[in-house]
Amino acid sequence: MNNAADLIKALCNKAVGGRCTDDTRRIIEVASTINFIGTEKSAQAMACNYSSCSSPWKPERLVLMTPNETHCKDRHLQTFQISYDKAGAESMLVGSNKTLIGVGSAGVIKGKGLMLASGVSNIIIRNLTFSDINPGIIFAGDAIRLGNTDRVWIDHNRFARIGRQMLVTGWQGGGASNVTVSWNEFDGRSEYPNMCEGKHYWNVLLAGKGDSMTFASNWIHDFSGRGPDIHGSNQIVHFVNNYFQDGSNYAVDPGVTSTVLMEGNYFKSVKQPIQRNASHGYVFAPLAPMSSATTNQCNSALKRNCVPDVADPMPQTNNFTLDAAVLNVMKNAVSSGAIASPYGVSKVPVLVPKQAGPGHLGSSS
Repeated sequence: MNNAADLIKALCNKAVGGRCTDDTRRIIEVASTINFIGTEKSAQAMACNYSSCSSPWKPERLVLMTPNETHCKDRHLQTFQISYDKAGAESMLVGSNKTLIGVGSAGVIKGKGLMLASGVSNIIIRNLTFSDINPGIIFAGDAIRLGNTDRVWIDHNRFARIGRQMLVTGWQGGGASNVTVSWNEFDGRSEYPNMCEGKHYWNVLLAGKGDSMTFASNWIHDFSGRGPDIHGSNQIVHFVNNYFQDGSNYAVDPGVTSTVLMEGNYFKSVKQPIQRNASHGYVFAPLAPMSSATTNQCNSALKRNCVPDVADPMPQTNNFTLDAAVLNVMKNAVSSGAIASPYGVSKVPVLVPKQAGPGHLGSSS
């Protein structure tokens, strides 16, 4: 697959009312850079400078997607008209039973993301770089959007220079069930930092109803928030052996009805590994050394030991809580075989940055 039109057709050959109805099994290989920038001309909208960073940083702009949008108004920010790339704002539909895979390390999709929604399932996205989707412009495109989808594997990809989210659930109000996100690099280095320190804020947002997701061995670095933000409803998320590096604000933000199990994750130079607001969810995140009581809890619920998390340095506020409600929920996942087993946390800082992202298939998974 070497051109934009062929890729769009291969991912979804038939759509009705914005819903992809193409469920033909198809393996789609990308062996070069497919560049969508400028292929659908430009769009105009009112916007505001959502940040006011001085040189060398550039201001991050927020597009008003509807006349009633209040983000700029609430901050008393002046609005003005801008142009942005239309291709980035409109995601490619993906049908059921599709495998999208890069060849070697050469597969790049530039300037446009993917939409998995409206009941699609059984989709694999591997070994690709997604980049340059209207960087610096909020609400002008995401890399991967999930809504009302099931059985998705997102593996060994790299995300860089995305205007909004690298990964988002809850699109069109739907959740994402049985999703595994593994060995990806979420590269937050940005010329348009929301907090004026060279790091992307938006990153990953889990906003779907009933999301059930596993994040395993991902490298999330140079971020200032949403690594991820979990604020849908009744979500179950398992973080295992992820490497969070250089976070100037918070990493994981569990919403009020979320259930989050964290094992074997390594937080290096992250200001707040876990954020807990007044409306926080349940988090079970053991730190070393684990007490005998915590070990017994893990063995009872998971039928194995938990692997503790590491924070270097420890944050000023320790939000590594041990909410027993999480393990009670996870018992069902254990019985169905749907929960990952961690490896030793000491391997994470070396192994994950080396093997995450495209070009490493077969060496880590």
